[in-house]
Amino acid sequence: MSFWSRYWHGPIAAIRPYLLVKGALILLAIDLWTDRLARGAHYGVGGFNVAHFQWLDAIQPMPSPGGYVGLMLLCGLLAMGILFGASGRLVPACLFLAYTYSWSMSRLDGFQHHYFLSLVLFCLIFFPKINHHQLFNADKAKIGIKNHTDPSRAGPMTSAWSYALLAAIIAIVYGYTAITKCDLQWLSGQTFKSIGGTDTVFQPAISVLAHIGLPESAFWILISIGIVILESIVMLGYLAAARCADSTLRWRRMGCMGMWLVSMALHLGIELVGLQIGFFSYYMVLLATVLFFPAKWLIAIGWLCAQPYRYLESYFQQLMAARLKGIVGWCIQAILAIALVGFTYLVASVANLPGAISACFAFLLIMASSILLVRAGRQLTARMAAMAFAIGALWIALEASYVRFDFYSAFADNLKQMGYLNSARENFEKAYLYVKNDHERRAHLLSALGILQQSKGRHTEAMEYYRKSLTADPNYAAGHFFLGAALTATGESERALEYFAASARLAPTWPKPFNGMAWIMATDFDPSVHQPQQAIKHARHAFELGGHASHLDTLAVAYAAAGQFDEAIKTAHKALELAKVEQAVDLIEEIEDRIALFHQSIPYDAKLDATNKPGHLEQHTPADP
Repeated sequence: MSFWSRYWHGPIAAIRPYLLVKGALILLAIDLWTDRLARGAHYGVGGFNVAHFQWLDAIQPMPSPGGYVGLMLLCGLLAMGILFGASGRLVPACLFLAYTYSWSMSRLDGFQHHYFLSLVLFCLIFFPKINHHQLFNADKAKIGIKNHTDPSRAGPMTSAWSYALLAAIIAIVYGYTAITKCDLQWLSGQTFKSIGGTDTVFQPAISVLAHIGLPESAFWILISIGIVILESIVMLGYLAAARCADSTLRWRRMGCMGMWLVSMALHLGIELVGLQIGFFSYYMVLLATVLFFPAKWLIAIGWLCAQPYRYLESYFQQLMAARLKGIVGWCIQAILAIALVGFTYLVASVANLPGAISACFAFLLIMASSILLVRAGRQLTARMAAMAFAIGALWIALEASYVRFDFYSAFADNLKQMGYLNSARENFEKAYLYVKNDHERRAHLLSALGILQQSKGRHTEAMEYYRKSLTADPNYAAGHFFLGAALTATGESERALEYFAASARLAPTWPKPFNGMAWIMATDFDPSVHQPQQAIKHARHAFELGGHASHLDTLAVAYAAAGQFDEAIKTAHKALELAKVEQAVDLIEEIEDRIALFHQSIPYDAKLDATNKPGHLEQHTPADP
């Protein structure tokens, strides 16, 4: 056999493709159902369409929350259907197509692993069909290649060109990322410093370099170059993995173990730094473990993971043998099919998500088509059980996560920004159904409902919501700020200052409460709160933290309140220029009016302004400071 043939068709431990399929599909379903699903709140709102190809508009002219959510649910269900034993290549092919379409019509490609996962799913279509009987029972020859006599090869062997192709694809991904980092911006360390420069985990290493006389910049250069080297090494490891991990030569197997350690160091380091890359590191840790780990260790892992499924399968086989014979058997299967449809409808309804019912029944249709194509009628009961387990897994994932809260709160916020206040409130109330016992989320949502009321001029109702948010979480800084803003709008400046001060104590790096305190101290001439010098101090600090035009506007007002009108005019003009850059139309008009006052040596008095809509009190759905 030539080197080329050995590379693509040589023996590999059957446990590797088996575990790769199971692990990748579990991760994919969890990823889709508990994380990415919530992003569907953005699509279609206000004409939001980011389809990659114009021809996709013929399929779906405008993405919708229901379409996106339904696609995420369907992909997860198909993954679980394969996991629980769907036969044939139809279901994996449908999963590949549906998943590829999901990032083609959305912003999922914002993370690099979405293109990559499509390639993984494509390879999985052609993986050998291996079940736990073939792996863990005596009859091992059915997989294709008999167990090797070398004790280093644990378990049965198989051959899979698609497995070798996947290893090569992973190598290309690592090689590409290493090449793209070979530019001066990355190699100088500036890019990585901007990503992880504030993380304290690097301080010990920086201190060590400082002791030997090297500057901090040397650390960022070294770690940036080190990442390129690590990725290049891992690339070579994946190119060799298909032929070395199960080699009879000990040094090759030890080399693969070294590659696993390098991969773990790279991806666990990424997680330690806290880069926002979704589930990417989890997928790569799984792939590295399956491709590089010793097969005998993987056999032990696979055996433990397969036990629950083996028990359930054994139960259903006994059920079929005992009851499902002749006309009685067909009647029982018909009843089970009706029960499956009913259970599916129940879960889809309880899911309370747009597109859920369509996704669940599309899943049943694809699975039923697969059964017909592979003529698996004799296994109909087991296949229906697999479908029920997949639907049940969806319900468990939704109940165990906050994805519905995240979806409805984000959807409500988008509707609010579009001016659909009643629809926004309905969706905030839906989100409240899924807040569970998370006090911070409860406080966040109650504050959002308060903002809706305040945007309608209902300050009393708004303050009730803000107080409820502080009851839910007394340490919720945004709740203190918004209650202070509402009290400012009703003229209760002294009490508003108390809440702004509390917010500033809880979130010392958040500019809004400092700006709020500065505004009151500068614009309310009641002796109990009027403190121009303190207002200047707070406004400067707010601008240092946030750098927005509204902060400079407040600083200008504070200078005027202190009688420093030349400084006020100069600062107001800076605020005006920055407001134009920020395209803050309302704030531009307010600043221009205040500049006219300052030229007359008149300070701004909020109580004499009928509008009194300072930019720093503009209400938005709260974000964690």
